[in-house]
Amino acid sequence: MYRSDALKDMELYYGRMEEEAHDAGLLVPKDDLEVYLIEARQLLAPLVFRGASERYAHWTFGKRAEIAAGLFEKKSVDQSEAFMPSSPARLFLWNQMPIFRKLTVLARVLAYLDFASRNEIWSARDFNEVWQGVREHAKFVEELSRSPKVGQEKVRQVLTTAHAVVPQCAHTRMLRDRTDDLLEVIAEKSPKVEEWVRQLLLMVHKEWVWFLPMIETEVMLKGWGSWWQMRLVRSARLPPDLDFACAREFSRTLAIPPLGRLNPSLIGYRIFTSMHERWEKGEISEQHIDEAVETRNDATFLGDFLTQETASKCGLFSWERDKKSKGLLVVQELSDQEGWEKVRDALVLTVAGNRFPAFRVHTNTAWHLRLDHQFDGRVLDAEEAKGVITHLRDLLGREIELRRMVVDVNGSHDMRRDRISPTLNFFGHLLPREIPTPPNE
Repeated sequence: MYRSDALKDMELYYGRMEEEAHDAGLLVPKDDLEVYLIEARQLLAPLVFRGASERYAHWTFGKRAEIAAGLFEKKSVDQSEAFMPSSPARLFLWNQMPIFRKLTVLARVLAYLDFASRNEIWSARDFNEVWQGVREHAKFVEELSRSPKVGQEKVRQVLTTAHAVVPQCAHTRMLRDRTDDLLEVIAEKSPKVEEWVRQLLLMVHKEWVWFLPMIETEVMLKGWGSWWQMRLVRSARLPPDLDFACAREFSRTLAIPPLGRLNPSLIGYRIFTSMHERWEKGEISEQHIDEAVETRNDATFLGDFLTQETASKCGLFSWERDKKSKGLLVVQELSDQEGWEKVRDALVLTVAGNRFPAFRVHTNTAWHLRLDHQFDGRVLDAEEAKGVITHLRDLLGREIELRRMVVDVNGSHDMRRDRISPTLNFFGHLLPREIPTPPNE
């Protein structure tokens, strides 16, 4: 099971947990998990690249690596493992973690494997293809970077643009609406994009789609892992001191987070616990739970199964920044009988693809681009949006129009139009300022 030296009792405890998982009906293939115990610096790549440690290099990955490295140095790293549900599945563990933490991670990962086998969003992905694909992509990026006709700087700039734009595709993919998948539209339809640029854009897009299950089901995945964690750990029949340490680690995993933050493990665990309690009372069937695991993403899961009692136990509330008091946080609703449904609806807008803004994409025959933000009650961050659109402008060499809703201090709504005109594209060619107006429709 291990690719490095490990304690024999670790293998003994894991074997007991694996046996319990099979007896409980979890879909965990026998001996289908490879565990790598590695040092902190070796773990950076799997952490940053979501388990696929051979992805291409880019400064955004490097920034995440710097943050992770700093946490390791301070011994305050919260995520000390990386998981890839390929076949066999691969788990990278920080070797310096205490044994009780390794065991709790192993228990969660057994549940993760079951979830990935059941949930239709996960099971539609071939993660062996992902593993092989990221290697091929890394080779392609390296070849372009060494090419005298392209070079490292141009590759870096295209990748920066793609990374800035690609999260928008999460929302459109969740809605199964590819006509407004901005990166795909640009890559496949823009006549001004060179072939190597097109291939880079589609490469980034493809990798994003590969890893969408982790975005769309974070609450469900972590909740399912937490729900099974203690049951599997207790089946390992640990010594009392180790059992107590695992229970304490479990409590830490389900702690209520600081003000303004969410703990997906806590929310998912509470909902699954509530569903099993209702099943024991005969209020719902076991098939009802199975159907939720198999067919939902976080947005539909929370919308259908979060109750007032669960929301209250998780300490959930909704808030906004007060426009009249320079950004102070103001609580809007609590998870009581009167306000919990509004809290639930606000929470749904922060998970899965909903966490990213959605746009309608319009182009005309001259391939001028207009983006209409789909207002859902949340005002678009203008500075961040203009930064992303500036990347697009520099890539395409065309004026881009952004239409967005603004709300004043009195709550009045108004449509704002921002036009970002080009002066230079990233190839260094001067571009004309006299560009036809984008279409109205």
